[in-house]
Amino acid sequence: MRRFDTFIVFATLVVAAVFLSVPMTRWVVAAAGLQESYGFSVIPSVIILAIVLWFAQRVRLIERQTQQAARETQLVADAQRAE
Repeated sequence: MRRFDTFIVFATLVVAAVFLSVPMTRWVVAAAGLQESYGFSVIPSVIILAIVLWFAQRVRLIERQTQQAARETQLVADAQRAE
């Protein structure tokens, strides 16, 4: 089932990219204009921001999994003591 879910997510992303390609092109052209006019590096900044946010999300997920594993270990220990 996981393989099917991954396919659905991938297909949705492809459809969204095709659907939004024209508006995204306008944004990229506008960003390039800002970069030329004011010297901002908009596109690399957005890419770096996306990577940082993705990394922060992964760290939060790992912390949650660690906390859940600790809770489960504590529950098992409590159950063993209760027996």
